[in-house]
Amino acid sequence: RDRARTKANEQHRERQRTLAANARSDGGDGGSTQGGLGRLEDGCGYFPSLAALQFQASIPGPSPSLAEYENKEKERMNRILKSIGFIVLAFFLFT
Repeated sequence: RDRARTKANEQHRERQRTLAANARSDGGDGGSTQGGLGRLEDGCGYFPSLAALQFQASIPGPSPSLAEYENKEKERMNRILKSIGFIVLAFFLFT
């Protein structure tokens, strides 16, 4: 059983080596997009690249401790924003 597993693993490794060598020899022109995602390009201004949008769901969320800190900061910024908005509104109403 162990020999069969070792043999299967070795065949799998050899297949992976062959596929990697083929991919390296096929992609010599640098711009080939066959069988892959193509080149990762920067976005234009505010808009991110399509590749970044495709994979943004695979990025894990923040840790719970960071999320807690972020929520506190959001609440603080919201209070500051509301305070400034109230002051500006009061200024316009009383002048």
